[in-house]
Formats: sequence, C-alpha cells, structure tokens
Amino acid sequence: MELTFNEKADSTKRFIVSASNGTDNEFQEIKVLVDIITGVNYLYVRGSGEGAGLSVMVDGSGKPIVTPVNH
Repeated sequence: MELTFNEKADSTKRFIVSASNGTDNEFQEIKVLVDIITGVNYLYVRGSGEGAGLSVMVDGSGKPIVTPVNH
C-alpha cells in the first residue's frame, strides 16, 4: 500500500489512520496510524476502561513496518 500526501489539505496532521477496527469484547478501539513524514506504522489500542497503548508495528525481523508515503 502506498499513501499519497496532499500537503495543502493535510499539512497540520502528522499521523493518518490507515486502518480502523470497531469494538470487540476486550477493546473499544483499534487503529493503525501512519506517520506521514517517516511512513512508520503504529498500533493504537484503547481498552473498554481508561487504558490505551501505542506501539511501533514491526515485521518478522523486528524492523519497523514502513508504508511508502508520497509528498
């Protein structure tokens, strides 16, 4: 997947949501965020209580997953 960055429309946003999953039994919100400058993917999870987490997504080798971003 390759993302195209429209500088005029998105110049104030550092991250975009590339995928989002609705609620399930344990989590209220699950999103994949992409840093539009570096292309690094992050997993954001918010529980049904007050807790939330953010983590860099990595491949099988432990390297960050990077989505190509066109500026």
